[in-house]
Amino acid sequence: MSLDVYDVDYGSNVSTIPTNTTSYSKELQMKFLNVQNGQIWNNDTQLQVQVTGGTDLIKQSVYLNNQYIGEMNLISQNQDIKTYGIMIYYNTLQPQNEIRVHLQDSALDIIEDAITIYK
Repeated sequence: MSLDVYDVDYGSNVSTIPTNTTSYSKELQMKFLNVQNGQIWNNDTQLQVQVTGGTDLIKQSVYLNNQYIGEMNLISQNQDIKTYGIMIYYNTLQPQNEIRVHLQDSALDIIEDAITIYK
């Protein structure tokens, strides 16, 4: 894909090639590992999320019912697959809860996903 730029000196269009500084080959993806949508919780649970692709993560934010509760910590890494986790305490839950995970990598790619859990 090229952008056409008008060259004033010569009166003609000049094609320019946009540069891409992104150096990763896979799209940023995530999935919940130990929690399923609609699950009922009976105690404190460490939420675990598997992340693939993208560049180094700069944000791993978690929201419970639209309230920020913290950043996930790196639990494990196996090549391009990283597992992050955060403890969610039973006493902070309401009868119905939305858990939203917001990830952002150093290339400023963002991905979000949410699940609903019950107490």
